[in-house]
Amino acid sequence: MDKLRIALRIILPILVIAIGVGVARKLVSMRPKPGKKPHVEQGALVETAPVTTTSRALTLRAQGEVVAAQQVTLQPQITGKVLEVHPDLVAGGKISADDTLLRIEDVDYRLAVAQARTQLEQAKQALALEKGRQVIARREWQLLGEARRDKADAEARARALREPQLAQAQAQVDAA
Repeated sequence: MDKLRIALRIILPILVIAIGVGVARKLVSMRPKPGKKPHVEQGALVETAPVTTTSRALTLRAQGEVVAAQQVTLQPQITGKVLEVHPDLVAGGKISADDTLLRIEDVDYRLAVAQARTQLEQAKQALALEKGRQVIARREWQLLGEARRDKADAEARARALREPQLAQAQAQVDAA
């Protein structure tokens, strides 16, 4: 009984598949052959007009944002009133590389330069005076004699020779 069941389980599906393949072949062989129709060429349905040359203004409407390729931030190194502005220094203006953009009143700048020169001269005079005082201090130190110089330490010697004052005067010249 088991052998019969196993045989039916194997043979029955194979039989169904074989019948399906046979029916499909029969249907394919029975289909009608399509007839041939002559090829008719159809042109595109367009309207043509003769070509003539004319001059017309082209109007183009678009949306967007125009952005400069380069942006420059102007900052003066000195303060002062603006006396002159380049005529093309406006939005969309074109300026050459060597053009002067703004001319600033330089009275304050010239005054500051003059004051700085005066301070420099004063510092140079103070340095020269301090060098003279140092020469005098060195002579006095030599006049004190050997006994006194041995007892004096290096700091006292530097003070006596006015070395700190000379360094301060030199620093003021350098700063001016």
